[in-house]
Amino acid sequence: MSDNGQLRAAVGTPFLWMAVAAFALGILAFHGLPFLLPPWVLTLPLLIALGVLYLRPGPAPVLAVALVAGFFWQGLAAIGQQAYPFPAALERRTVQVEGTVAGAVEDKGERRRFRFRVERLRSPEGDWREYRGTLRLSWYRTAPEDLAYGQGWRLAVRVKRPRGFRNPGGFDYARFLRTRGLSATGYVRAEPPARRLGESGADWRVAVEAARRRVQEAAAAAGPAGPLVRALTVGKRDQLTPEAWETLQVTGTAHLVAISGLHVGWVAFLAFAVARFLWRRVPLAPLLMAAPRFAAVAALATAGGYALLAGLSLPTQRALIMVAVGLGAWLLGRPFHFGRALAAAALVVLLWSPDSLLAPGFWLSFTAVAAIGLLLGGTAGTWGRRRRAAAVQLAVVVAVSPWLAYWFGQVSLVAPVANAVAIPLFSLVIVPLALVGAVAALIGLPELAEAFMVAAGWLLEWAMGLLEGLAGWSWAAWSGPRPDVPAVAAMLAGLGLLLKAPGRWRWLGGLVAVLPLAWVGPPELSHGQARVWVLEVGQGSAAVVETASHVAVVDCGPRFSASFNAGEAVVAPFLQARGWDAVDRLVVSHGDDDHLGGCAGLQNEVAVREVVGSPAAKGRALYAGDGWAWDGVRFRILHPPEDGPGAGNASSRVVEVAAGGQRVLLPGDLEAAGEQRILSSEGLPEQTVVVAPHHGSTTSSSPAFVRAARPDWVVYSTGHGNRWGLPTPEVEGRYRRVGARALNTASEGAVEIRLGPEPRVRGYRQRADRYWHAGAPPPPLPSLAGLF
Repeated sequence: MSDNGQLRAAVGTPFLWMAVAAFALGILAFHGLPFLLPPWVLTLPLLIALGVLYLRPGPAPVLAVALVAGFFWQGLAAIGQQAYPFPAALERRTVQVEGTVAGAVEDKGERRRFRFRVERLRSPEGDWREYRGTLRLSWYRTAPEDLAYGQGWRLAVRVKRPRGFRNPGGFDYARFLRTRGLSATGYVRAEPPARRLGESGADWRVAVEAARRRVQEAAAAAGPAGPLVRALTVGKRDQLTPEAWETLQVTGTAHLVAISGLHVGWVAFLAFAVARFLWRRVPLAPLLMAAPRFAAVAALATAGGYALLAGLSLPTQRALIMVAVGLGAWLLGRPFHFGRALAAAALVVLLWSPDSLLAPGFWLSFTAVAAIGLLLGGTAGTWGRRRRAAAVQLAVVVAVSPWLAYWFGQVSLVAPVANAVAIPLFSLVIVPLALVGAVAALIGLPELAEAFMVAAGWLLEWAMGLLEGLAGWSWAAWSGPRPDVPAVAAMLAGLGLLLKAPGRWRWLGGLVAVLPLAWVGPPELSHGQARVWVLEVGQGSAAVVETASHVAVVDCGPRFSASFNAGEAVVAPFLQARGWDAVDRLVVSHGDDDHLGGCAGLQNEVAVREVVGSPAAKGRALYAGDGWAWDGVRFRILHPPEDGPGAGNASSRVVEVAAGGQRVLLPGDLEAAGEQRILSSEGLPEQTVVVAPHHGSTTSSSPAFVRAARPDWVVYSTGHGNRWGLPTPEVEGRYRRVGARALNTASEGAVEIRLGPEPRVRGYRQRADRYWHAGAPPPPLPSLAGLF
């Protein structure tokens, strides 16, 4: 058979999925780069692959082209996202910017948040320059009530470039901002005063945003359920309370208030059914266009209108693309093939937004739809309606569970029951009521809009009461170690066999799906080995000590706001990513917020078996001389004595961790007087690593203390650009003079310290940063012109 014949013979649903997988692998390969590549470096491999395909057509060259094309496509997208970095010299300085509000304005209580597309900026020195980046700004207290999309403004702002904490398992805030095209974040300052410059003109998006605001105003009629109605109609979830989010997440129903595949698909289905029904009853209409084709056009237009009303967020865009691909078969008059349609939808989504590949919604959506297709494509397709509906619910919940564990470290155990009630209620009743109310508001029928919104709100309150009851069960959700990608892949493969394999082979699918659970757990350490992690938590302190079979947490970092703390956002995800489902001992050094503030959040997310240390933590108090040993690793409390200070920095518990002949000192905010108490009592042995007391302040790290400790390494736990200028040059000099090498969590991210036969100290950021991080190195390759 000729090469072309082999290629034609290979083309089918499995090969199409292989090509999509190769394209996705190319995207992932680019995401692994620590720096951007010049366009010519991206283009050259693609041209070579296309040349090979031209000369030797066949399945393998096609897959190679798909792989290189994914790498090339993500590279182009990345270059576009990074095209307008905010000038580093102007970071954290007050500058004036002129531009337009480029997105929906979010109401955050005392502040309003919005995207601002900048056209030019003026530095503090007074010179205006052209700049084409997009900022995300917060405007506190004095923001005008009528602030809206399309308005032009001159604003005084202070911004910082994308940056986030860098810890294993942590949320990548810098990537989140970069993939949304944001150059920096910041806030509006009162001086110089803001100045309105006018409107952006007759932009269709201005009309869309005006329509969205009218729907939001109408949603207020739903009373306490108003925020939920806003979420279902216009995709605005900024007013949902933390308690409501917790209920939705624990019951596995958070997808119901995210306008994604479920809602867009259901709206398209309703529009299709209604349009086909009406078109068949219009005289001669079917002769002009077949009813299914007209219904597909109407459904696509309705789904598009709903997506516009919802703000065209990335999940909504993905859902609209999937619906469009599905309806394309009707429009083209071709038979619908589920596997090919799903593969085509995945490819179009990746072409539209290659960064979707790193979004949880992408994997959850496609896994759920694939599970439905596999189930209904088998014997379940012949079952009765009720049995089939129950099987679909169970299949979807089970299929997405590995991804939920991977992305969030939590799986709802009551999700089948909760969704069995909530999905029909939301899809068949609440969403249609809310959308009819939205349409009534848009066409100027406020009384009718109010009636439908009130009805939707009443049902939502009833539904949330039911979900709160389910969420209150002690076993409502599982949370624990996060599986890695190979484990997730194995579990999904097993579930696929379970759904699709012939009867006698289904047991193998169940076995494959369960086996990965055996390797989900903490890293293997030998007796006498330990790993100490000093996490990046901003201006605060949190450390994790791992031994062969135990884990301790020493401080939890700060509480930044009522809804954000380091314990919940940093320490808990780190522990789950490392495979720990509980903390054996939480040691709190003292009661300052930057050490204790995150502990409540940690305890909400991870089981803590014992709390010890400072009395401020309301656990067992520890004093000098106390200690314990785990797996050949010794923990010793060096300060304070029982008759020592009872509160404040002077009361800091000082923890020494010793293993394999090395020592790590975790001194909290101990100051010079406390250091002297340690030196004058038992003395201080030389340390391998010292975490600088009080973040490197001159109140601590006295010359005598530093000389006694004489560490090989000093670690500073500080916030990036902190206003105190820590660590101070004086303290840095003291450690340099005794030969200590320095690492700072602000620049290195989490610091890993290995104690045992092969000791090692290294920062996480240097090996984990990618091209979208502010600290990533520049491209090392020359431009093409530079080669000649």
